[in-house]
Amino acid sequence: MIQQDATTSESHTELTEFAPVQVSGGTLPRLHQVVWCRLPEGDGQTPGRSVRPALVRGSKHNPTTRRGALLVSHGTTKLDSKNCAAVDLIIQNAQRLYDLKLPMAVRFDLGLTNWLPWCREFFAPPDHYPYIIAGSLSEAERARLRDMLKRRGIIQEL
Repeated sequence: MIQQDATTSESHTELTEFAPVQVSGGTLPRLHQVVWCRLPEGDGQTPGRSVRPALVRGSKHNPTTRRGALLVSHGTTKLDSKNCAAVDLIIQNAQRLYDLKLPMAVRFDLGLTNWLPWCREFFAPPDHYPYIIAGSLSEAERARLRDMLKRRGIIQEL
């Protein structure tokens, strides 16, 4: 089963290499949730050292192996509002930062996505929060996300 809001042909890490993470209810995070992960470094297959926010843009699950993967857009604190505000999702409202347990404003780079196996090596809670899933985008944030994806040509109006 595959669910995503973007079409990509990027390669991803083989799902059998890592141990799966169990979450409440045994399900993968949902589309448009913010999760905490160790973004790949170097060869793109090695989990990074620090835990950062990422936006779930898609998911897939193999019911036979009970393994899954997430398509994520990386979060960065380098807002670059002048150049990126029209094409990337920026969350900087104090209440939303608090709701999502984000310690500072974040820009989700919608042009940079990775398929990552849903496993402990890539997904882990940060020191300041006990859960991997920080929360879901609000309706207003999802509407802004759709606008950004249209501007990038990733999705089209029907």
